[in-house]
Amino acid sequence: MEKYTIKEVSNKFGDILEENNRVYLMKALSSLDKEIVDKIAEEVLFTDSRDGYAYHIPLNSRYLKERKSIIFLSYYLKEKTEEDAIKIILHEIAHYYLNHKTLFDFPLDEIDKFYMQDKEADKQVEEWLKK
Repeated sequence: MEKYTIKEVSNKFGDILEENNRVYLMKALSSLDKEIVDKIAEEVLFTDSRDGYAYHIPLNSRYLKERKSIIFLSYYLKEKTEEDAIKIILHEIAHYYLNHKTLFDFPLDEIDKFYMQDKEADKQVEEWLKK
């Protein structure tokens, strides 16, 4: 499949995020097919965070116009190698792509399904990076 260059991705997303996270995000997105990046540009909001490394929260569209998800990228990503930071970002994008739920969407007796989503997201990242 066809992919965007880092510069094309950067033009598509505008001036978002703190510099380190922006660079990592643009590199991560340039590893995905154009069709996926276009959908992400329409439906996902990326923002900086001071908590953890990164996380994804699916949103009800009434709370954030047409956006369906928000992905927080932590300032702590700069402590990771570039390769690890890109994998972390792609992992969160995979949660969005696979339409995963949050921990709070699962009843207590099905909590293991929440954790299975992480394995599924990791597998998706591996698939993307093979291309």
